[in-house]
Amino acid sequence: MNTIFSVEFVGLFLQYFFIFLCGGYLIGVAHKKAYLLISLVVVLLISFVYFILDVLATGVLWGALSLVLLRYSRKVDISFFSSSMPILLYILSDYIIVYLLSSAEIMNNLVFRFIVGTLLYFSIIYLFKKIINRFSYFFKSSSFTLLILAVTSSLTVIVYLMIISIERAVESGISMEKTNSIFIVVYALVSALVCVAIIYAKSKVYVAREKQKELIYLLEYLDQIESNYNEIRKFKHDYKNILISVESFLESNDIQGLKKYFYKEIKQTAQIIDLNSFKLSQLSNLQVKELKSLLANKLMVSQEKGIDTEIEMREKIKSIPVDSVVLVRSLGIILDNAIEAAEEIKNGYIRVAILHDKNLIKIIVANSCKQDIPKLFLLKRDGFSTKGENRGLGLGNLDQLLNKSKNIILETKIEKSVFIQILTVNEEGKV
Repeated sequence: MNTIFSVEFVGLFLQYFFIFLCGGYLIGVAHKKAYLLISLVVVLLISFVYFILDVLATGVLWGALSLVLLRYSRKVDISFFSSSMPILLYILSDYIIVYLLSSAEIMNNLVFRFIVGTLLYFSIIYLFKKIINRFSYFFKSSSFTLLILAVTSSLTVIVYLMIISIERAVESGISMEKTNSIFIVVYALVSALVCVAIIYAKSKVYVAREKQKELIYLLEYLDQIESNYNEIRKFKHDYKNILISVESFLESNDIQGLKKYFYKEIKQTAQIIDLNSFKLSQLSNLQVKELKSLLANKLMVSQEKGIDTEIEMREKIKSIPVDSVVLVRSLGIILDNAIEAAEEIKNGYIRVAILHDKNLIKIIVANSCKQDIPKLFLLKRDGFSTKGENRGLGLGNLDQLLNKSKNIILETKIEKSVFIQILTVNEEGKV
């Protein structure tokens, strides 16, 4: 009996170890020493547990493999998928061997059956890995598909193990009523576990997307800072050239030429700078840094293009209770469209106002536009842009972006060749 036990134990240990090895192979960690050591320890313990739990020990193996793979992949869907498939493919290879060798006398040779089955199993795993690599881009681009595969393969393993457990229970003399009760309880617990895993996976995906949005916002913010820095460098360069010009007049003692140069070039430029600075002076009342940087950058760009640009903000605004990424991206799109529209017509202008009325903050952007501008229902159609096909962002895209926040709405209207957009933020919640 000891001999039979030792042979059975070794065979079971090797089966479980190969499953663990193939799980690591699917995510590319099977060659790591730490993974091999963890596999040996876990499989050894579960092999002993098998003689207590019987086939349920395979369920313990599945759970342990999922946790170990989660440690390396950091992704719930990948860990469950990569732990379920090695078990299902091992079952598949075993059924193939039984079917092919069912009529052969050599089927009674357990060692030969084990060797052939193992070789077939490794071949199937190798082909499966090739398929995954072939369609790796599809799996990476569609997280939902991978999640469905993970849930389906996991439930298949669970249902298979339960069916086998029920068969073993009935064979051992346990009543069907008691067996059904155990099945329902175990299935409910496992279903709850799978649901929790799915919720956790979706939350991780959501967090990853939010971090990606923050990264986009950070890159846009850095671009704005870089643009502001380039403006300062340009001003320093122009200022240096002015000083050189003044120096040349002084060295030649050409006072009349200096006066002419001063009144014609320097004073007019200074007046333009003062006028533009006055028009943007109320921007100092805005204390929301990311929004202030965006407005300063866009409005200065507008002035450089020769567009009459002005902002009105009479009260200090310390905060705007809305997702800053959504607000900055939305207002950036609105201002870019306003600049483009005002630039296309003669004497174009842009007016920006930020008003605080009770619990509402309104950001109003008005710009002159062409008389033949398309109707609003066309502008709001998905994919429509006045810049042409597949270019720019239309109002439909803007509406989709703003729908992510409950306390902000966009109102758009056209009045006498003036395009007006009003962003309204409710400080107390939903608009």
